[in-house]
Amino acid sequence: MKIQSSFLFLALMSTIEPCQSDDNGPFEKFKNQHIVDETNINDMNDMNQGCDHIIKIRNILYPDRKCKDKNTFIIGLIKDVISVCKGKKDTNGVITSVSDFATVLCERIDKKNVNPPCKYTSQKKKQKIRIACVNGLPVHLEGPEKLSNNQGK
Repeated sequence: MKIQSSFLFLALMSTIEPCQSDDNGPFEKFKNQHIVDETNINDMNDMNQGCDHIIKIRNILYPDRKCKDKNTFIIGLIKDVISVCKGKKDTNGVITSVSDFATVLCERIDKKNVNPPCKYTSQKKKQKIRIACVNGLPVHLEGPEKLSNNQGK
């Protein structure tokens, strides 16, 4: 009986997904909100369907469940975005990438309507990105308006 219950316990434990550590939480949130992995066909299909679609399926909202005004996606390899964290931090602790990344800026169309479903325009650009990193992983993406004010610094 003892062997059967041990086997049952192990079988049940193998079906439980391991918990992510708290250290990866901010990075996972960053990936969800800002990275479209160009090697992932599902990511690319979602982005090709537009900002409305990808923001909806990724559930990107303000904490109060209202539509975000803007969201920027980086189209590229996750490892390339992570490698930006090896760069030099500015006085605010933010790192500017050396190379340009393909980005898509999604901006809410109707500024008065803050409740989902959210409708967005999209603007594609190649530009440097500015990110804050913790433990070598990106956790915050500066908005494009801050990028243009800090290029060349």
